[in-house]
Amino acid sequence: MTTELSRHAAAFDVGGSLDGAPLAARRIAVIALAALCVFVDGFDNQALGLAVPLLAAEWGLPSQSFAGVLAAGLIAVSVGTLVGGVLADRIGRRPVLIAGVVTFGSFSVAMAAATELSTLAALRVLASIGLGAVMPVAAALVAEIAPPRVRAAVVAATILSFPLGGSALGLLGPALVGASGWRALFVVGGIAAVALAFAVAALVPESPRFLVRHERRWPEARRALATLGIEAGPAPLIDSTEAPKLRVSPLVLFGSELRRTTVLLWIAAIAGLFALQLVTSWLPTMIATGTAGLAAAGRALSAYNFGGVLGAVAFSMATLRFGAARCAVAASLGGVATALLAARGVPAWPAIALHGMFAHATIVLLSALPLQCYPTSVRGTGSGAALTVGRSVAALGAPYAGAMLLGATGTPLLHAAAAAFAAVMVAMLALTSRPAIVQAAGRAAT
Repeated sequence: MTTELSRHAAAFDVGGSLDGAPLAARRIAVIALAALCVFVDGFDNQALGLAVPLLAAEWGLPSQSFAGVLAAGLIAVSVGTLVGGVLADRIGRRPVLIAGVVTFGSFSVAMAAATELSTLAALRVLASIGLGAVMPVAAALVAEIAPPRVRAAVVAATILSFPLGGSALGLLGPALVGASGWRALFVVGGIAAVALAFAVAALVPESPRFLVRHERRWPEARRALATLGIEAGPAPLIDSTEAPKLRVSPLVLFGSELRRTTVLLWIAAIAGLFALQLVTSWLPTMIATGTAGLAAAGRALSAYNFGGVLGAVAFSMATLRFGAARCAVAASLGGVATALLAARGVPAWPAIALHGMFAHATIVLLSALPLQCYPTSVRGTGSGAALTVGRSVAALGAPYAGAMLLGATGTPLLHAAAAAFAAVMVAMLALTSRPAIVQAAGRAAT
């Protein structure tokens, strides 16, 4: 025991040093580059939705023909998220982040050369694998580099860079199309991604918290710390902030204590993500093929994403006072009301901005809720399962549902979004009807 204590006393605490050191310019630069990766991810991810009406017109196809391409891309995003997370835990955050950005950037550029649906679908699937990997890996890297006092803020800023990228697409997209056609959407976003990957490779180190777990990579960990402005010296490395992980069967999510919570969270995640994918995939097409044109579609897409940033920030702050579940009820109610409002005024972008505000706030809150409703032993499993199920069902349903609704009169797409947010609200009301649900969850899986 004495020898063990002496060894730890002589070691350099990587986690403690990262937590205690000031947030110097070097760390800020790394965090900013990670957030830029997510920003470009958001730009390229939504480019296809804006391009669909143009592709349909050039290729002489109905817009509904692209439902399969959109669905395949959304499924590939989920695959990329899963594979990227596993690889990031095995080989490191940095190589997966670089590979993800290069993948979606290069295949986005290749999409500009597509001349028919099957080629476009194949390239979109390959690009989407990279698109799915980038956000969670970038967020993990940022979380492991940032000190605790600002960690939540910088992780939130990194994640919110995604809708900001979509907002930039809405603003710049029509001008790019006007100058060079729809191919410019993919070429500009793709080249920007590849250039950014070179910057990440040159300037972003691996997470020292990841490297400290592998003794053979301690020299790399010392170099990474030096890049971040921290000198480790030759001492052995430890991370006093790392907690041991427990293995718990996913079946506990459906045990007597957690079954009701799991079902309600899954219903809410499915409905909320379905509504989000429905709007981001098809709203530009609905507007651009009407009387308004591509410029109005771009403004609507930009307003939807920028409103989402404001909503996510505002409701995240509100959770400090009212809790995530009650805020989710309010946000989903706002999603219903604003979808119906937008349905009366499309393509009025203020109504779309309001809907984006409540829609994105709902999704952010649904991502946070499992962290409160599940005990520590199954928190990661419960949170990951809810998001995976929600994304998978949304990927399979939203593109085809949107394709069917495009052919109907009026604005049924927005009415469908309103119905989906109503389902979220009902599930959240059921969840909040048991105030002790978190305490009950805490007694499970022990």
